Amino acid sequence: MLPTLLQPRVVVYNGVCHICHQGVKFVINADKDKRIKFYCLQSKAAEPYMRVTCSLYSSCI
Repeated sequence: MLPTLLQPRVVVYNGVCHICHQGVKFVINADKDKRIKFYCLQSKAAEPYMRVTCSLYSSCI
């Protein structure tokens, strides 16, 4: 069961990776309605999403 506090349309990305960062910038510019949110993998905001992902797939770094 997924926690109810997690927001839909969230992308967790590697904030250290320049390619990831460029991809995020591209999507932000393309997302005219601002429907997608981005959380850097290294941030506190991403932790709940990583816990869910890790529990679903049992393979987190």
